[in-house]
Amino acid sequence: MRAKAIALMIACYVGWGGGAVAMKFALESFSVLQVMTARVAVPAVLYLFLWRRWSHPAYRGDWKWIALAVACEPCLFFFCITTAMRFTTASEAGVITALLPLATALGGWLFLKEQLPGRALAGLALALPGIIGLNLFSAGGGNAPAPLLGNALVFLGIVFSAGYTLCIRHLADRYSGLFLSAMQALGGSLVFVPLCLLQAAPAQVEPAAVGGMCYLGIGIGILVYLGFNYSLRWVKAGLAGALANVTPLVTLAAAALLLGERLHPAQLGFAGLALLGTAVATGAFLREKGK
Repeated sequence: MRAKAIALMIACYVGWGGGAVAMKFALESFSVLQVMTARVAVPAVLYLFLWRRWSHPAYRGDWKWIALAVACEPCLFFFCITTAMRFTTASEAGVITALLPLATALGGWLFLKEQLPGRALAGLALALPGIIGLNLFSAGGGNAPAPLLGNALVFLGIVFSAGYTLCIRHLADRYSGLFLSAMQALGGSLVFVPLCLLQAAPAQVEPAAVGGMCYLGIGIGILVYLGFNYSLRWVKAGLAGALANVTPLVTLAAAALLLGERLHPAQLGFAGLALLGTAVATGAFLREKGK
């Protein structure tokens, strides 16, 4: 079952890899708040229809953990990542997500008492200069008017995403993936929908923007999060974070194919360093017996 859970988690990270590109398309017609709302409201409708399937778990007094998970993701994570897409490129944002393994593994070590292999720590530390170099060569302009600001928001979002992963890892043994996914979507909707109703509808909607919203709301909001929360029952937080190196690779490929984005030659080198570091960390976690 663990092998299937790992395969499912990798598939989820592949789905996340297209998220930055989908947000770029969605923001062509919709505001940041409207995009965030769609990402939680669409799955929330589905979970309301499935009320009988998830609404009766054996509650164990975990409302603080559930509230913290919802606050981290979707609320704060979605705000940081979606806003960042107005200032930086999908390619750079995708590479910065390579820091998710470091944040998640350290959090698992600090708060969940999970082991942190020395080689994994070395590999994750190797990724840091790659991320720094990627930002130093950010030129800005056109599709990225303020890349440093955007990249900083992406980094902050990664911190919140790591917090979400730790919360769900803690709750996964108590509740089903369906229940946790429903709590995330409904909790986020309670925050975003009232605010979104105060905004005017977009004057013109491009088909690509609608496609981006559907990808975010259905593809990620329902399929990816449901699969991710389900797989965390068998995959520890450290390994879950290490597997995240799949996401930046997919983002780089999707941004090049669909948006025509290209990294500076020096950025390509630093991006490779960042991805190499996370690959080393992933291998260390996979070799750890029982992880």
